[in-house]
Amino acid sequence: QAGEAALRGGAGGDEAAARAKDYLASEPLFRVQYLEAAHPATLEPAEGGLPVVLLAAAWLGKTRLIDNFLVE
Repeated sequence: QAGEAALRGGAGGDEAAARAKDYLASEPLFRVQYLEAAHPATLEPAEGGLPVVLLAAAWLGKTRLIDNFLVE
């Protein structure tokens, strides 16, 4: 949601991914493996504007969580 808010506020993909990553990293039980912003059709790095898909993997204890979040 932090990444979505950043994108809707006009941030680029790199900034939105960084905000979302920082938010997850602030939670003591999470270890972020990756968090990237990409174009949903090509998965190339997001160049700006919507739509963007946020791609994430993080560890919560011994459990690896993977999620993709589309922002249109």
